[in-house]
Amino acid sequence: MSIVDGVSKIGQEYPISQELLDWEKGADIKTLPELIRRTVDKYGERNYMGRREGNEYIFKTYNEVYQEVIYFASALVKIGCQCQDRIANFSSNCLEWPVIDFGSAHVGCIHVPMYATLSQSELAHIVKDSGAKVIFALTEEHLQKILSVEDELPELKHIITSAPINDSNSSKRLWSWNDFLEFGRVHLESTQGIIEDRVGALKATDVTSIIYTSGTTGVSKGVMLMHGNFCSQLPALKEAFNNIDCHDIDLSFLPVSHVFERMFFYFFTHLGVAVGLARGLMTVLQDMQILRPTVFISVPALYIKIYEKAISEMTGMKQKPFHWAMKVGRSYNANKRMGKVDRAGKLLHALSRKMLFSNLVKKFGGRMKTFISGGAPLPVDVCDFFLNLGFTMREGYGLTETSPVLTFNMEDDIHPGSVGKAIKGVSVKIADDGEILVKGPNVMRGYYKMAKATREVFNNEGWFCTGDVGYLDEGILYITDRKKNLLVLANGKNVAPNPIELALSKSDWIDRAVVVGNNRTCVGAVIVPSFEKMRSWCEKRKLTCRDNAEMLQNEELQEILREEISKTCESFSNYEKIKRYYLADRDFSFAMGELTPSQKVKRRIVEKNFAEQIEEMFKK
Repeated sequence: MSIVDGVSKIGQEYPISQELLDWEKGADIKTLPELIRRTVDKYGERNYMGRREGNEYIFKTYNEVYQEVIYFASALVKIGCQCQDRIANFSSNCLEWPVIDFGSAHVGCIHVPMYATLSQSELAHIVKDSGAKVIFALTEEHLQKILSVEDELPELKHIITSAPINDSNSSKRLWSWNDFLEFGRVHLESTQGIIEDRVGALKATDVTSIIYTSGTTGVSKGVMLMHGNFCSQLPALKEAFNNIDCHDIDLSFLPVSHVFERMFFYFFTHLGVAVGLARGLMTVLQDMQILRPTVFISVPALYIKIYEKAISEMTGMKQKPFHWAMKVGRSYNANKRMGKVDRAGKLLHALSRKMLFSNLVKKFGGRMKTFISGGAPLPVDVCDFFLNLGFTMREGYGLTETSPVLTFNMEDDIHPGSVGKAIKGVSVKIADDGEILVKGPNVMRGYYKMAKATREVFNNEGWFCTGDVGYLDEGILYITDRKKNLLVLANGKNVAPNPIELALSKSDWIDRAVVVGNNRTCVGAVIVPSFEKMRSWCEKRKLTCRDNAEMLQNEELQEILREEISKTCESFSNYEKIKRYYLADRDFSFAMGELTPSQKVKRRIVEKNFAEQIEEMFKK
């Protein structure tokens, strides 16, 4: 089998979209190796990847990281990896990540990234389903999980780890990270020609990664993404984010195994941006103080926490000025969108920011310009808040299957509550039933070994069916819910749960909610209260409660929560309002299967786990 035959093997049973073929004809950068090589040629001595050590960030340059990429690729060749072999990656964000990713691509292998929080069963499923031959384990915990299921993984031959290797009875070949790179370096003279041949044979239509979806609706599916899927987004994002360049610094917070973070990692690599790794949720603001980034990407959950924290501190005499500043900001931003900002409006907005938000702005490091949000809806109030701080809050939309970006709010045309306009090369339209349909060179090749599931997500005209419901207003896309989430009440009324859940979660007293009511006479909800808020309330009144369940027995707290639920539903039609609810005494959890690794709620699992309580709730 020739090299070219080898790199076209995976996914060849699925047709290639005309949009990708058309894009390929005039593309400048078509593959991931081309991407990193161009950047190294241009920005080789600039900082690339950094991690925090003590009170500073230590960086490796583009040249230094690329040298490790070549050593990794060399080692893969030497251990017998062929084109299209799968290389699994079980890790959190780390300096090894880009080396594995670009190194695998250099020899035509397929990178299979996985969330660092996967259970043993989920890990085994992905490694077995993908047929991975090699896997990387970052920590001792990751390594032990792999070793505990290795008997289920006959195709896995090699385990590489940055953790200490102790005596092991593993049937696989164990390598330390440094030993593997050294092995590649020693044999580079004999592998260099093979690497160059494979890079030269790569095409935009070759699959470079299989990303397993979080599986909110069932068993996770392997999304096959091609080099061209990722690379086609580079010029589109460059046009959409023309204020970002090689002088910017990104604090990488989301897992790079999340396609949203991964695509922006490629984009930042393309621009020569320096990327510092955040240590985790609890230290992200500390990391900002030290790195002083200019750009930051997150799902809405973190932005909501920052907003709620700021709101909670605006008590007493601070409340009135805060609401005034928010009103000034909303008026300024609305006028800015229409091009009607005058000098007085600018001065008033600057004054309100300085008076109310200057200390908060400093917490982001002092150089922050752009916040980017995706992966879930960003509440309007939260978007307004960040805009009022003087930052750009860019909300976008996409899916793993679209690698991922479809739309974004543009720099000077931000519409809170929307996900913006389609980026260059992407077409969006709304089906008769409200489903959002898309086309573009960024749409996946298909689901790995799942031909039927692949056919089901494309209509007869080749449009990818997103499963999301929404509408377009002058080219601006608004998403209302997931198509499968729509509830049909016993009276035939359709109810979209997502807007109701978002409204509920805006309350300081409510952390999460899942709206239920399919085939019921009214709408109900499983609600997770803010236990932190409840505990604070109890402490102020010197009430002692052993646990969450006991707190929920307090009649005053019950009344507060009842009023909050009623208040948040005031703007909805009567049939959409919450008439029944169950107050959970615990948060939804990843361990119980109720959350994905990216913290999305698995609606079906929540309904299953709380089935008894839901039944009792509707009997009342």
